[in-house]
Amino acid sequence: MTARAVFLDRDGVLNANLVRDGKPYAPRSLAEFQLLPGVEDALGRLKAAGFLTIVATNQPDVPNGITPLAVVEAMHAELRRRLALDDIKICFHTDADNCACRKPKPGLILEAAAERDIDLKASYFVGDRWRDIEAGRAAGCHTILVDHGLAQDRPANADKTVASLSEAAAHILSRERPQISFVVPCYNEEDHIAGTIEQVERAVPLAGFERFEIIVVDDCSQDRSAAIVNELAAEKKQVRLVRNPHNLGFGGAYKVGVSHAAGERVILVPGDDCHPGESIAAVLRKAREADIVVPYRINPEGRPWHRRLVSRCFTFLLNLLFGLRIPYYNGIVLHRTDLLRSIDIKTNSFAFQAEALIKLLRRGASYATVGIGIVESDKKKTTAFRPRNVNGVVRAILALWREVQHSG
Repeated sequence: MTARAVFLDRDGVLNANLVRDGKPYAPRSLAEFQLLPGVEDALGRLKAAGFLTIVATNQPDVPNGITPLAVVEAMHAELRRRLALDDIKICFHTDADNCACRKPKPGLILEAAAERDIDLKASYFVGDRWRDIEAGRAAGCHTILVDHGLAQDRPANADKTVASLSEAAAHILSRERPQISFVVPCYNEEDHIAGTIEQVERAVPLAGFERFEIIVVDDCSQDRSAAIVNELAAEKKQVRLVRNPHNLGFGGAYKVGVSHAAGERVILVPGDDCHPGESIAAVLRKAREADIVVPYRINPEGRPWHRRLVSRCFTFLLNLLFGLRIPYYNGIVLHRTDLLRSIDIKTNSFAFQAEALIKLLRRGASYATVGIGIVESDKKKTTAFRPRNVNGVVRAILALWREVQHSG
């Protein structure tokens, strides 16, 4: 798998420049070599996000006789000691040498990319001078200018301008954050889990999104479900497996998945492969319309009559008890992640989504609805009507009603 990197200029990005007459100069001694505030933390956050961090620096003061090589080496030893860096690439030439490595040429970047199998289109270059930005652009990186308000020899037309490496790191991480987290509870779904993941992958581009993650929560399956997900995760960087140490039930597995979600929004997709990509996409398309998107089924005839009756009674009862008009409480609901994490979902039963919706809507969250089709599996029977699960739902609704009455 190819790596992603954040390439960094040295002077003005990691350490402070010396400024004379409004122009920046590299430090000439170890005493003058001072790291800028927030650099250590910023690099740590980038490393934690999976990026390689590689310095690419021009050091013409060495061949020009201004700074001894030993001093530059001591500076770089200090960088390696204090910062989370993977490499430091240096050009010891001047413009007169017409080398391939001196920025604005991209030689240092290309050399590092070849050595470490780096995807440059998925990488970043952070610098404070036009030469840095031109080198990053020539290599195919997203470019970020750290602007200290100093004059440039020519315009630095970066993709993004910031005031510090800390701001650059925040920008990078915001671009990398998944837009959607799919939480897929999974219990003995070896025949369906691969199909579920395939449908999720189909849905993302259909809805116009790009960045996503699929968190499969294996709830102590006794079949090959976890092994299948592990195999898929080895091929697909968006897929990851979380394994519960003991069975928590459908709602419990969902809550675990939400706790791991990095996306701006989170959506439940059961691992039974009953939701076509087109239906998932229909929910995602509504994401920007409201805090919550509540889907309802448009093909109920696919279910046995007794399940349709129970579902209608359940929805009617909840709307009556809590003064709402929700069309369906058990679907693949899409939430704003921050809002969902602001409440305490107490139940692990099948009523977890109902509890979340009721609590959030009573707090004033907005919602949109959308009709979707569901494909019923004729090979697997629902466990929702087992006595233990029915009892769990009843207890959860009673507890929620008492909580609402007490708070109201």
